[in-house]
Amino acid sequence: MDDESINEVVAEIKPLVAGRAPGKIFQVGPLSMAIDFRLRDHGYLFVSVEPAQPQLYLVKRRTRALEKQSVPLSQFALALRKDLSNTTVRSVKKDAEDRVVRFAFAGLDELGRAIEHTLVMQSTGRSANLFLLDRLGVIVHRARPTRNPGQQVGETYERPQAQTERQTPKEDSELLKIIRSGRFESPSAAADAYFSSLLSQQTFDAGAGGKGSRAVLEVRSREVPFILEHGQIVGRLVYEKMLARPDAMYGQRIGSNYQAQGLKLSKHFRV
Repeated sequence: MDDESINEVVAEIKPLVAGRAPGKIFQVGPLSMAIDFRLRDHGYLFVSVEPAQPQLYLVKRRTRALEKQSVPLSQFALALRKDLSNTTVRSVKKDAEDRVVRFAFAGLDELGRAIEHTLVMQSTGRSANLFLLDRLGVIVHRARPTRNPGQQVGETYERPQAQTERQTPKEDSELLKIIRSGRFESPSAAADAYFSSLLSQQTFDAGAGGKGSRAVLEVRSREVPFILEHGQIVGRLVYEKMLARPDAMYGQRIGSNYQAQGLKLSKHFRV
């Protein structure tokens, strides 16, 4: 996500999550999660620090769909759930010089002592990462290992050195154009549509090594004779939005007969 697109999303979510307590966390990818702030009609806060496509926006999904897509919580997500319990969001700020967003949390622990943490989302390409800081700005947990100075557990957090100089793009990004097109009800809705479209294209095309994949329908008679006519509708493909790219595409590395298959007779027919 580019600098201006992040600005648009932060301006949207800032008043929505202010004063809200983080609830259930859905781990939908190794570096992607959806956090429930009980926003009702606005959905879940989706955060991804996949280096190829860092993402931050609100997503509207059914809880059941998130549960089906979820994997066991990562060590970072477990730490997040533990350390942010009994806290609420006090502020959401984006660094003026970089693609770094800070969520400040505050509350009381079981003994009534004040606790403060900051969740830092670093949407800086290859160095994209999530950090949990204590009240002094010291890193206590991180989502990805890194060798960057000022980004080790126990160190005071610092932005990546390569990102300290803000670069002004020559023209608006495709995402920013979609956000400002007026075709969507919010910046998050525009971002969700944009990244979902990219994910669908990448996932479907990956089956043929980038050459494009065909959807294969196998029809079995189950000993009941019937005739199919040309052009007859026998089914429909329904595409569900995913929040993150799966680790492996269907059919990869297993010698699937359907992978990159063209038009041909099924092995169930005799000629």
